[in-house]
Amino acid sequence: MTVADASAVLDVILRQARAAVIGAHLARLAELHVPEHFHVEAISALRRLRLRGGLSEHAAQQSLRSLARLRVVRYPVLGLSETIWSLRDQLTAYDAAYLALALRLGAELVTSDAALAAAAEQHGVPVALGRS
Repeated sequence: MTVADASAVLDVILRQARAAVIGAHLARLAELHVPEHFHVEAISALRRLRLRGGLSEHAAQQSLRSLARLRVVRYPVLGLSETIWSLRDQLTAYDAAYLALALRLGAELVTSDAALAAAAEQHGVPVALGRS
């Protein structure tokens, strides 16, 4: 079972430096497990890239379609609130939700976020391809 954060999935969709490695790992999975805010976080990141000129409108639209096609199982964050709060000194609530979900499911975590990868390792969560 694998929890994937928005940074890792967007690296694949946007064909960033580690896209091939992350994509190959994710392609072996039947589905990804994500907290319910996953799509909103990914769309927010695409918006930020678009506003800064790092992404064309066409590429943004293609990315949105790719996000919509993902096979994901979404989990409500309400049931993760206590764990998310306990991680407040290490991570934003958004990132803590991924770690809290991985802890709850006993799953590995795929992330491109170095801080999230480090926190996951500190909590005994296996990290696949973390730390860009």
